[in-house]
Amino acid sequence: LKNFGFAGETTIMAPGINSKMNEVQAAMGLLQLKSFEESIEKRKTVADTYRELLKEVQGITILPEPEDTISNYAYFPIFVNEK
Repeated sequence: LKNFGFAGETTIMAPGINSKMNEVQAAMGLLQLKSFEESIEKRKTVADTYRELLKEVQGITILPEPEDTISNYAYFPIFVNEK
């Protein structure tokens, strides 16, 4: 991500971003760092609840968390099977 996802001139290793914060956004981010771990824990609790409630629902596949990653639980992707 530090080089917009590029490993060289023609090799793309990962999705990259091109975003920059202004001073106000940076200050807000610093304030939110104080409750970062608590926010992640709340999101994980919600994700665990979704996983428990949806595990028996026909036609829905809950996608596993990728290995070697640490989730922030911002999204809860599912796969809806065709009928």
